[in-house]
Amino acid sequence: LKAPESWLKTIGWALLVAAGFAVGVVLVMILIFSVGAVPPPDLSRFAELQGNLPMLLLFVAAIWVTAALFEELIFRGFLMNRLAEIFGGTDGAWRISLVIHAVIFGLIHYYQGPTCMVITGLTGLILGALYLHRKRNLWNTIFLHGFINTTSMLLFYFGVHELFV
Repeated sequence: LKAPESWLKTIGWALLVAAGFAVGVVLVMILIFSVGAVPPPDLSRFAELQGNLPMLLLFVAAIWVTAALFEELIFRGFLMNRLAEIFGGTDGAWRISLVIHAVIFGLIHYYQGPTCMVITGLTGLILGALYLHRKRNLWNTIFLHGFINTTSMLLFYFGVHELFV
């Protein structure tokens, strides 16, 4: 959690990756739904967000603390580092850590169904790769995670998520 050399550059990296991520998720969802690979995600727990501004603000505040901050501390800050340490701390150990932690990250989102588990696992890979690329500074992934989840909440609020289900 060391302060980055440039907050603007850190936020810029996160926004750039978030934009690429958004395009990638749309393409992956179109692909997996068109071939019938997995059922649509179960997003019912977020139905109450549609058109509900107080609930949106509450969810966005909560995700910046629980997902953006805490999940990054746990998954990238702790788990990836411990796995890399267990596997010897080499470049190969970090690659193994990247994959294993992403699988675990996807699996803990089972409550949203198989589609979201796959997308969240891929998200874990992207967050982990950014973490490694930016010299293991968590601020990059904290901002990226927050931007991704805020965008998701906005899609629920405006009802746009229904295009993907």
